Amino acid sequence: MKYHYSLLLPLIFLFQACSSDDSPNDENTSKYYFRYKLDGTQIDYPFKPETQINLTGIYEYDSNSESYGMQVFGAANILDSGQTNRLVIYIGNSAEVTTNITYTNIEAPDSTVPDLIFSMGYTDMVKTMFVTSKNIISTQLYKNAKIRYDKISEDNIQGTFSGILSNYDTSTGQPILTKEVIITDGEFNVPRY
Repeated sequence: MKYHYSLLLPLIFLFQACSSDDSPNDENTSKYYFRYKLDGTQIDYPFKPETQINLTGIYEYDSNSESYGMQVFGAANILDSGQTNRLVIYIGNSAEVTTNITYTNIEAPDSTVPDLIFSMGYTDMVKTMFVTSKNIISTQLYKNAKIRYDKISEDNIQGTFSGILSNYDTSTGQPILTKEVIITDGEFNVPRY
């Protein structure tokens, strides 16, 4: 069963988003963005604070597990009941998540693999979920993804990201790769909640 949990772990955070009537502390909301290229096509999630909080950043310390969690999230519309057209990146680490370090899910020069969790997930317009995570079993299911935080403040989280995300069919009990998407030129500046 650990085999299936490793496939589902990245999905845990895929649908977490924040919807709130509160406005961010910063009055200039036009500075927030979440954009990337998906297989070469530009995707842009404009910030919509007048109707929803569709861009979020969360960074917290959990004293029970003595770990840090960092999540950034962008969606075209979080009120979409189909939960389509959204992307989330989550890092769990026993040490603080900091700026000017490239975090990745696969060992690479000049980068750091978080010791607990690295998860990136995207849901397309037809509800197909694509994920990448740390390869915690001998079968290498996931390809490289990375994120770099340029700014972590009380008000916002800013950085860049990229990766290759996979969709697997697990209906036979074995993961069968059905499709991959390539995310490049990802950049975000999201309000911190």
